[in-house]
Amino acid sequence: MGFISLFFSIIALWGYSFINTIDLPHNNTIPLESHRRSSNAIEVPQGRFFIIKKGDNYAAVKLTERIVKGDGGYNYEWYWQNDKSGDFTNKNVIKGKGEVFEKYVRTRGENNSSTVRDAGGIYYIKCKNIKVQWSSSRWIYLNSPTADIEIALTDKTKIEDIDYLNKDLKWNRKK
Repeated sequence: MGFISLFFSIIALWGYSFINTIDLPHNNTIPLESHRRSSNAIEVPQGRFFIIKKGDNYAAVKLTERIVKGDGGYNYEWYWQNDKSGDFTNKNVIKGKGEVFEKYVRTRGENNSSTVRDAGGIYYIKCKNIKVQWSSSRWIYLNSPTADIEIALTDKTKIEDIDYLNKDLKWNRKK
């Protein structure tokens, strides 16, 4: 009985590790209108840009790859500009890279209760003066510390294809 239990525990751990290291195929193929939304958050795709608007400041962000750090996360690249041209390839554009990941410590308490506390994760995507909260299920929260933001999803994978003045973009804001 002990061997069987050990066998299934090893298989379960391997499966969890494997799932956390792969990029799920649906990340880049779900139609934009099918991404989940709530009153204060929107699910963003991996591998495609989404645009964050704060006043006259715009950031184009792409989750580039899933990472196994802490409890899981993503590397991302970002481009920021505020010249009202809609073009992220201009010379004034500031760009960078970052990572976000969740990292928690879980403790078991009395009566099988559990407590979860932060253990040093990075929970915010930062693009110059724009900062938005993120979670590992690819949700971006609209009640951002830099308040009054809007987010538009795109099907674009290259920064030169992004035009934030495009009238077809659907801007999401906190309801």
